[in-house]
Amino acid sequence: RRIVKSDERIAARDSVVEASSARVAAELGRLANGLRTGSVSHMDFLDAGARVIQEELRLGLLAGARLALGKMQKADDTYTPDAILAGPYGDFLDAQASNLADTQSGFLQGLLQDLLGGLGALSVFRSRFDLYGANVRSAFERGFGLTSFAQNPDGWMIWHTTSARPCKL
Repeated sequence: RRIVKSDERIAARDSVVEASSARVAAELGRLANGLRTGSVSHMDFLDAGARVIQEELRLGLLAGARLALGKMQKADDTYTPDAILAGPYGDFLDAQASNLADTQSGFLQGLLQDLLGGLGALSVFRSRFDLYGANVRSAFERGFGLTSFAQNPDGWMIWHTTSARPCKL
């Protein structure tokens, strides 16, 4: 039974992550192309890049939290997951998304410098664009984990690693 629940969570996560990752990569690609053609300024690249990353991280956090809230909701609960996320807890997750996006600022600046340095065709940068989008996965897991433990601090959960050789805890 636990494996089935885990598989459902992974499927929910992957559907959010795939869509958000694709949006981040597509927007960064569009901005990079605009840099090359001169239709996007350096500051616009950084601002719009940070904005799309923050928004998609926010969506990942909220999706993870919403899934955790839905799994823990009882029939007699007066608050729905959406009502909870519209309140102070949603504000907390928004701040988390902002903090996570801020950690990408230096990487975006490095990407800008590499793009301006003409280190190859835009297709060379595609994997870097994808890496920024992949952060949505950890945001989803963070939203799910924070919400699960906020509701049950003594609880436990299965940790899914992204490595074939996870670290020993």
